[in-house]
Amino acid sequence: IRLINGAILILFCGLISALFFLTPAASGIGTHQQIIPVPCPILMALHIPCPSCGLTTSLTLLLKGRIYESFGAHPLGLLFLLIFLTIIILSAYGLITKHPWWSIFQKRWLQNSLLYGICLLI
Repeated sequence: IRLINGAILILFCGLISALFFLTPAASGIGTHQQIIPVPCPILMALHIPCPSCGLTTSLTLLLKGRIYESFGAHPLGLLFLLIFLTIIILSAYGLITKHPWWSIFQKRWLQNSLLYGICLLI
């Protein structure tokens, strides 16, 4: 269990670190090509952006403190960053307590809180 928590923690900390050091694409799409030099196949074939186009740019801009521009690149960038940070915190918790981080979601109070939070967002 500690190995899994440690691996998840390292993976997501590395992901956040890599995003921080990327240069956001001026067009709002294509920042991912600094890591994977392949353009979006849907954008290339259909000439329309796919649902995830601009997400890497949005996350990169968020980590640089450019929140307004980040929202313009992809409105769900903030949500993804919050999910990534939550996974990092839960993995650190699991590493310290020696429990799988996903076991925290088996607690009834947390399930209700998440359900109410999702309902408020909708």
